[in-house]
Amino acid sequence: SSGINAEYGGSCIAYMVTIGDQMTSVCTYITRNSTESHYCDRHLIIPAASVIAILPIIWFKSISAFSYVSFFSVASVFYLVAAVVVEFLTTDTRTDRNLWFPTDSDPIKILSIMPIISFGYQCHMTSVPLYAELHNRSVGKYSAVVGAAMFLATLAYVTVGALGLAMYGNDVVPDIILNFPDNSVVITVGRMAVSVSICMTYPVVMFIGRGALESLIIHLTRNTRAPLSPDNSVFRYSSILLWFFVTLVVATFAKGLNDVIAVVGSIAATFMFLFPGCMIVVMAKRERNYAHVFVGWCFILLGVFVFSWNIVDTLYEHLKGHPSGLGTLIYG
Repeated sequence: SSGINAEYGGSCIAYMVTIGDQMTSVCTYITRNSTESHYCDRHLIIPAASVIAILPIIWFKSISAFSYVSFFSVASVFYLVAAVVVEFLTTDTRTDRNLWFPTDSDPIKILSIMPIISFGYQCHMTSVPLYAELHNRSVGKYSAVVGAAMFLATLAYVTVGALGLAMYGNDVVPDIILNFPDNSVVITVGRMAVSVSICMTYPVVMFIGRGALESLIIHLTRNTRAPLSPDNSVFRYSSILLWFFVTLVVATFAKGLNDVIAVVGSIAATFMFLFPGCMIVVMAKRERNYAHVFVGWCFILLGVFVFSWNIVDTLYEHLKGHPSGLGTLIYG
């Protein structure tokens, strides 16, 4: 439960930071000829946007209720993809740099981008409750849903990433939308679309994290005179508010999205291999299938290795004088 709280709490923080970055640019576009530009401060935008857009939709008791907003989330993402394509076709910012083999590339550095990949594809925790909500559920139907979702996510990531790299080369920033000019109407609407998509995603991620938080609190209070119950409305509402405001405070004062993703992605990379590995080991031991036990342990060890590698790599970069990710959060 503690690991899930850390991973999904960090994810919610990253979502709020992204909303702040995107809406700050939107605010700058709206107030570019106004004296009210002081309202575009990131420390004001994040709380305001979160309270207005996220707080009203996080009170659902079941994850199935979020199915009604998922369409808008997916539509917002693909509007952004279309906006990037339009920007690529209508601007002259394409670079002639050697994009795919930069001079400072290092094959071992592939391990350092695992947190980013893991953050982008972290759906292992939501898979169980999503399967439980399927109508006439079966493994085949669930596999089709997961396959379609992964295909759409990969299509969006590859399109935006490749075109952004083609336009800005090695100058591309971690949050690629920030590379685009603030005076573009298409991109401004795209930034709003990103914010809408994240607002719709936050409640789903919070639902999983809040469930783990409630389980942890219930476990800690099980031997008290008044043990808590998940059916207690006051307890549920209190845990929702606690989760929301803690993530909001941290997001408001976080240094940037890259730092948050470095931490959350490292934890996600660990769980993406650790949890499946543990499940494979337990199931294989019951069936006395020692080949599968070996495979499960390989998953577990890979997850631990990836997490350890990213900590060591970040600390090494800090010692070299180029702190990023975990290092900036540890050392400031």
